[in-house]
Amino acid sequence: MRLILRKVSENLEALFSLRNVVIASIATSTFSFGLLHDIGLGEAQSISIDGSTPTNLTNCIDNCTISGGSLRGNNLFHSFSDFGVNSGSVATFIDPGVVNIFSRITGANKSNIDGLIRVSGGNGNLYILNPNGFVFGKNASLDLSGSFIASSANSVQFGNQGFLNIATNQISNLTINPSALIYDQAGKAINVNGAQLTVNDNQNLLLLGGEVNISNGASLGAFGGRIEIGGLDKPGAIRLNPNRGFSLQYVNGTSLSNISISDALLDVAAGNSIGGGSLRISANNINIENSNFFAGLLFLGESETRSGDIEFSATNDIKIINSSIENRLFENNQGFSGDIIINANNLLLDSSSVKADLDSGAQGSSGEIRIKTNSLNLSNQSLVSTNIFGIGNSEGISIFSNGGIFIESSSILSNLENNSQGVGGKISIQSKEISLSNQSLISTNLFGEGAVGNIGIVVDRASLNSSSIVSDVAQNGKGNGGEIFITVHDLSLVNNSFIGSSTFGEGNTGKISILAEDKVNLETSFILSNISAGGKGNSRTISVDTSKLILSNGAQIGSNVSASSNLFPGGNGKGGNIEIFASEIVHIFGVSKLVGPFEGFSSGLFTTTDEGAIGPAGKITVTTDIFRITDGASVSAQTFNASTGGDITINARIFEALRGGQLVTTTSSIGDAGNIRLNVSESILLSGDDPTFFVRKAKFPDIVQNEGSASGLFATSRPNSTGKAGSIIIDPQSFFISNGAQIAVNSQGNSPAGNVNLQAGNLTLDKGKILATSTSGQGGDINLDIDNFLFLTNGSQISATAGNQNTSGDGGNVTINTELLVALNNSDITANAFTGKGGNIQITTRGLFQSPDSNITASSESGVNGQVIINNPEVDPSESLSELPESVEPPQDIAKGCRPGQTLGDSNFVHVGRGGLPPGPHEAQTPSTVWKDLRANNLQPSYTTTVDTSPTPSAPEISKVGPDIVEAKGWSKDSQGRIYLTANVPQPVNSPQPIATC
Repeated sequence: MRLILRKVSENLEALFSLRNVVIASIATSTFSFGLLHDIGLGEAQSISIDGSTPTNLTNCIDNCTISGGSLRGNNLFHSFSDFGVNSGSVATFIDPGVVNIFSRITGANKSNIDGLIRVSGGNGNLYILNPNGFVFGKNASLDLSGSFIASSANSVQFGNQGFLNIATNQISNLTINPSALIYDQAGKAINVNGAQLTVNDNQNLLLLGGEVNISNGASLGAFGGRIEIGGLDKPGAIRLNPNRGFSLQYVNGTSLSNISISDALLDVAAGNSIGGGSLRISANNINIENSNFFAGLLFLGESETRSGDIEFSATNDIKIINSSIENRLFENNQGFSGDIIINANNLLLDSSSVKADLDSGAQGSSGEIRIKTNSLNLSNQSLVSTNIFGIGNSEGISIFSNGGIFIESSSILSNLENNSQGVGGKISIQSKEISLSNQSLISTNLFGEGAVGNIGIVVDRASLNSSSIVSDVAQNGKGNGGEIFITVHDLSLVNNSFIGSSTFGEGNTGKISILAEDKVNLETSFILSNISAGGKGNSRTISVDTSKLILSNGAQIGSNVSASSNLFPGGNGKGGNIEIFASEIVHIFGVSKLVGPFEGFSSGLFTTTDEGAIGPAGKITVTTDIFRITDGASVSAQTFNASTGGDITINARIFEALRGGQLVTTTSSIGDAGNIRLNVSESILLSGDDPTFFVRKAKFPDIVQNEGSASGLFATSRPNSTGKAGSIIIDPQSFFISNGAQIAVNSQGNSPAGNVNLQAGNLTLDKGKILATSTSGQGGDINLDIDNFLFLTNGSQISATAGNQNTSGDGGNVTINTELLVALNNSDITANAFTGKGGNIQITTRGLFQSPDSNITASSESGVNGQVIINNPEVDPSESLSELPESVEPPQDIAKGCRPGQTLGDSNFVHVGRGGLPPGPHEAQTPSTVWKDLRANNLQPSYTTTVDTSPTPSAPEISKVGPDIVEAKGWSKDSQGRIYLTANVPQPVNSPQPIATC
């Protein structure tokens, strides 16, 4: 509840009255004070004049009246040797109608004030200056219409027209407003010990020491006015501008003193339509404990009414412990509340809050919270918020740190709360590092109607430990969630941390974009965008752009259209896409080890549209150099309703799924499952299984959604489903499937299985499987286009089998094109059926080698068998020929004669032969035959052989004179039907055709 600082005797009308302040111009001079030693605190003290001004004192035992003084234009001057007001006493200044009343203390004692200071007869501002300092006791109070300024400065400067030396005791030409407070040495302390110091509405209360200490239930009030606290601990000046709300300016290089506030209340909230209300504290260090600060618009104003700002500025540290700082548009009010500005080297909030809220029933706009620091620490349920509970807008939160931001068990919020309307503020954070731990939260949530702001974080390193960054549309919310942008060098989420945007009401989720230069690491943590039960709207994209993405121990990036619950229908909307770009690697591995609701979860990427939900699941697209999924992890796109499941596309140079790592698309209802596409430029390795699968499945049957324990690629339709299973499309250079790993398009329902389309340079299955099977529907097709070789061994399978002993279904087709196919050690290629038709197998290869225990079958136990067709294309001798650029048949190069002895030195024809090889790879070797030369040739070849007699034998050197080549002139046939070519012209026989000769 808001506290109003007024004496009981004051009525409500006086509390919110408006006073006109008339400011006059005065000439230049300086009003100086001497400095002596301090006296003890709380010592009884009286008021005594020093004689330098014609000041009159009346009845100064209990109720002292101060009149007279030196009048200069609109300034009235008093000079005292001592000034104190004891408990129960009153000091009344008579105001003849001036603007400013200056009271200087020239003696040695600080001013002990434990009674009432009053200004009677006018609206003048009261300045009390004592270079020895002040103590305001618990009974101290103020009763004046103008502003109150207490300072331990030595001098007051009036413009730049000259100075008045204290030794002359002259007060002349001081007719203009004061322009500065001058400190000849470090200012002395001002202590407010339980005092209730309040000025009238729209007036100002300034305490300018050295150190200022406010404690023990003290309260300072300037409703709609200004409270300013500060001081110097070395000689210097503070510029003063009364014409602008007594705003102060500290000259660059000024050395500020420390400010301490404990068990206190400082309040400047405006209580009328004029607005205003500013609070500023400037110091070297500011220590605040168990205190409250209020600004804003307190009661009903006008739509354009504005309140002032709260500003804390420290050259070193600000510590705020168990305290509250609020600049609010209070309940049932209207207008604009001001900002909260905090600047410090180091800022600590411990069990404290900083709020710029718009309250329930209020209409207008709340201000902005701006924090600039080298280090920010929020701990123990601390809160920074710009929430809207009424109707209006928020300016949001901006935090800038040159060092680190550390948030422990604390929150930064900019929400539209229940029954509110408007536009929530943004949250903008820039720092070298941000750390959230122990249930910390950053959020822009929508509980009302409108739109919430975005969350933007730009840091070098961000870490979340059991903490969250969210922008949700809550159950009763209507509007869109805010976007979450995180730009970082390294991002780490551990121990059930969460980044997400979901809708439980009506509206779209916000987009989640993460840009990490080096790495994004999630361990047992989540990045999610959901349409939850009861929610209506579309889920937007989750985008991660980094060098390395690591998901482990149950970490998930997911988008879900949720199932119905006992209280709410299923989510209604389009699931969001997941887009991952990692220039180096994506590594997803392991399952959750947390005890509780997340135990047994696989790490992975997930898009799901659940039972009872309406809307398709999103797509998953990953682009990286190396994609590795291992140890029970999964990338899954599932549909459990009439909507379609999402596709999974992986673009990579190397793809590995090991020890139970899986890619899965599934339908469990009438919606079609998505497809899996692998665009892999080099190699794919699928190997092994997950040893924890069966234990996890038995313990968490509804949580564990893996397709068995094997590593692989799976596009499945579940039992009783009618939706089509997805297809798998793969295009690597090298593909290796081993140790029980699988590629499977499997229909366990009534729909056909999907297809497997695979293009590769080489494909090896070593105890691996490629399956396109169905329980009762049509088996899927398997199409393998392998450039070099397909190798199956150790019980590997390629199967498009359909049905079982109890169900029907036609086998799918298997089409294989490869240079070489090898099937060994009980490895099979099948397209079988039980009661349906067997599928067809067509293999086109230049070489097929299979062991006796390896089978290629397309059978049906009780139906029609399929066909097995194996094509062995022969070599086309013309496929390597090319057209020559010119004719090779000039007449001069062709021998004219045909007879022996006539062609020596002319053209030659040489047939080298096959070197003993068979004509083709599918033909057997023939026995050697002896060449029989049947030509009649009178030229015998002459050979000269020289044998080297050295210890190491060498091949004989042969000198050869080429024989005349005599062409065949006839042929003859023996009694056994054998044909011989002859060099002699055979004897002519009677024939209708003449025998040709050369």
